[in-house]
Amino acid sequence: MFIEGSKTFEKVKNIEVAYEGGKLFGDFSNLTEGFNTNEIVDIIPNFHEMSFRYQQFYEALESATSNCLELAKQCIDQVFSLKEEMHLLQNLKNEGKIPLRITHNDTKISNALFDENNKGLCVIDTDTVMVGVIHYDFGDAIRTICNTAFEDETDLSKIKFNLEFYKAFTKGFLEKIHKNISLLDVNNLALAAKTITFIMGLRMLTDFLNNNIYYKTKYKLHNLDRAKNQFKLVDLMNDDFEEMKRISIEEYKKLNQT
Repeated sequence: MFIEGSKTFEKVKNIEVAYEGGKLFGDFSNLTEGFNTNEIVDIIPNFHEMSFRYQQFYEALESATSNCLELAKQCIDQVFSLKEEMHLLQNLKNEGKIPLRITHNDTKISNALFDENNKGLCVIDTDTVMVGVIHYDFGDAIRTICNTAFEDETDLSKIKFNLEFYKAFTKGFLEKIHKNISLLDVNNLALAAKTITFIMGLRMLTDFLNNNIYYKTKYKLHNLDRAKNQFKLVDLMNDDFEEMKRISIEEYKKLNQT
């Protein structure tokens, strides 16, 4: 899509853009509310299905070289330690406790257009639109917007979780979607951020163990560095987890009182 005078951002540098991005992706969910999910084709089956990604990981462990296993040991240990928690969203979905919706599935900030005044215009890049839960889109947006570093940054000390951007995005997102979601949905938004960040790290780690057959890489350890980056972000989210939940729930309750 081309809109004259529009622009995109590779990274979020201020609260305003985070807030406007939240409104855009929340509005995308509003605009697709009520679509018949049975008529939507899965372009990439099992895209965010945690059990499927774990199965791929197990298979990669079986075929990986001893050198790769040794280099990735810390990440592998983290994958095993988080297994139960990282299946919680999938379990809620499978039990029908959180509803299926139309989801964008690639909600990085560069897939949103802004005008010259940094006001949101629309969401772009809809080739991965599929059926999922709203947590997929919220989580992937937070993963990319709130990471102070790019996802292949090798200096892990540069990776910080920007809680102010989380607050701004959540505010904008819920302003658009709060009437169409439940308190249970909101209770799990913080978990969604951890889960989608983790699943991306898991996919990158799996690809490293498979000798880099899926993602394009610039050097042999590129996927492992990406995985370490994402797992570091998961750890940082865990540190702020209760505050993230508080922000989401308080904003939702405030909006539903007005």
